[in-house]
Amino acid sequence: MSTPLIPQEIYLLERYSSKEYFLPVRDGWEAVVRHVERCLQLFMEQLPPDYRSRRLQFQPDIVWGERVLPNFRSTLDDLFSAYIRVTHGDLQMLGAASQVRSDNRGAAEFSSAWMDEPSVARVIPDADRKYDELLRAAMAHTGNIEFTIRAQWAATELTTRYHESRGPLNPPERWPRYRLNPAVQVKTGDPVPQTGIYLPDVDQGCATLLIKDDEALEAEVLIRIHESFDEDGVKYDEYALTERRPTHWTLVERVPGEFVDDPLADLLQGDSASARIERVPAGQPCPRTGWWYTPAKLDSRRRFVEGEVFPAIESSDYGATFWLWSQE
Repeated sequence: MSTPLIPQEIYLLERYSSKEYFLPVRDGWEAVVRHVERCLQLFMEQLPPDYRSRRLQFQPDIVWGERVLPNFRSTLDDLFSAYIRVTHGDLQMLGAASQVRSDNRGAAEFSSAWMDEPSVARVIPDADRKYDELLRAAMAHTGNIEFTIRAQWAATELTTRYHESRGPLNPPERWPRYRLNPAVQVKTGDPVPQTGIYLPDVDQGCATLLIKDDEALEAEVLIRIHESFDEDGVKYDEYALTERRPTHWTLVERVPGEFVDDPLADLLQGDSASARIERVPAGQPCPRTGWWYTPAKLDSRRRFVEGEVFPAIESSDYGATFWLWSQE
């Protein structure tokens, strides 16, 4: 098995698929709905003199009262139902979080500037700005939940390439130790025997949440990472190029009462000192003998001897070349 078992990756997947992480989505969306309801109530208590001469999209009781708010309320009902089912282990219902992002896209077609009309502002100053703040808070966790439930994470996104735009890492006081349970395995296309985090047996894969009785998914496999640089050589963007491949999955489980010091250690490699994920730029010497690969080139996995200088991939549009440690 060549995909490493990394504590930080597993821990974050557990976090993103937990009821505790889902709850702020439900509560945040309820705050959005109540805010819009209150603003609309205040607006309708004192209509502007020219109100009915305005175009329909600028009449909030029609656009927001009859279209936007019903959608918002329906999503809120679904989130309350979904949370109950998540607390009972039905993690498929985490997908309800995507409705928040969908509703936000739909509402964005209509102006919310009416929330700053005098009839609203006298009671709720800066109501439109507060609406935006409430939306951002409600959606703060939705992206991570969607990526988890849809198995869209690429290798290293939750480890060496973790970015604070996904939210603060907020590490636990002690990182749990994990192990594979070879008694619980499934191959792509077969029904999943048990809900949990599984590890694929492909190169450059990522641990993935699989749901009981669903068909086991294909693995999201990292092909390379594309980096964009400005004219001064400063990187301003990067994204992973991936493809789906069939695989065998093995359940990951916590080792009760055991912890690790290094969240980026590969637990399949023994002691953490030798298991640490390595990331070495081209032109630097290999720190230890073994197999290495670079996202800058397909099928780049090869054996290097300690002290051998890592080459740059000149023909790649990847940008700066770096080499990653691979399992034997």
